[in-house]
Amino acid sequence: MSDSPIIQSVRDFIAGCPYLSEYKSLLVDRLEPGIESYSIDAIPASPIIKYYANGDSVRQFQFYFSSTEAYSQEILDEIENSAFYEHLAAWMEQNTRARTLPTLSGDRLATKLEALTHGYVATTDQTTARYVIQCRLTYIQRGV
Repeated sequence: MSDSPIIQSVRDFIAGCPYLSEYKSLLVDRLEPGIESYSIDAIPASPIIKYYANGDSVRQFQFYFSSTEAYSQEILDEIENSAFYEHLAAWMEQNTRARTLPTLSGDRLATKLEALTHGYVATTDQTTARYVIQCRLTYIQRGV
């Protein structure tokens, strides 16, 4: 059996976050144009953090969690959107502490899921904003 992609494991795990709206799609590497949606977007980063003499390694998968949100000049809308990202980062931290992490296939074991930045507005138009937060899954890859 082949290994499942890490991005699939991350997507499946984050889909269970209680702060995600049930009315939005959770996609990979794209947001739905014109509607509110979420996406897990892989970003370039060196996968290897550390090698061990026995062949094991500590690795990372970095990604953006992004969303399109309703956007207006109303301060309450902006605060609500920002609060969502604070809750998401705290949820990741709580799950890491509880060792409730994505299940990876093969000889990989997730050790940490974390937000590396605060959620922020990346782009806006008249009615929507694209928010992003940079995240990282750290895992052990058993030697081959």
